[in-house]
Amino acid sequence: YAGYSVDYILTQKSMGLTYRSMYFFSDNDGGAAFYAGPFVGFRQVTYEVDPTAYSYNFLDDPSWSRRETGSTTMFPIGMRMGFRSPLDGYSGDIYVGFGFIAGGADPIKAPYLEDKDRLSRTFLQAGYTVGIGW
Repeated sequence: YAGYSVDYILTQKSMGLTYRSMYFFSDNDGGAAFYAGPFVGFRQVTYEVDPTAYSYNFLDDPSWSRRETGSTTMFPIGMRMGFRSPLDGYSGDIYVGFGFIAGGADPIKAPYLEDKDRLSRTFLQAGYTVGIGW
């Protein structure tokens, strides 16, 4: 950053809740059923960044190299689709989803953070869920 070499420790914590709805395009009694539906939620994210080492000229004042903490509230909104097996003792769900984050700003203003450590406004999710049901 600005000619300096900066090493830092980043600690991220998050807590949230998501509501999602599923619309099935067929009965899911006889086999896997395709579904799609929206989701909306909220996330409380806390960042703490602690610069551990940096190179600087001793005449400079690296005031940007202080420990910073901050938090923000964000609202993920998106669409999820997938296939779910029938609920007869076992349930399998394979899905993919995409969305964006509404609200919330960068919780800290550390200018030296790499792009991979900053909050992204869009996301893609994919997964497989196993459960039981009847």
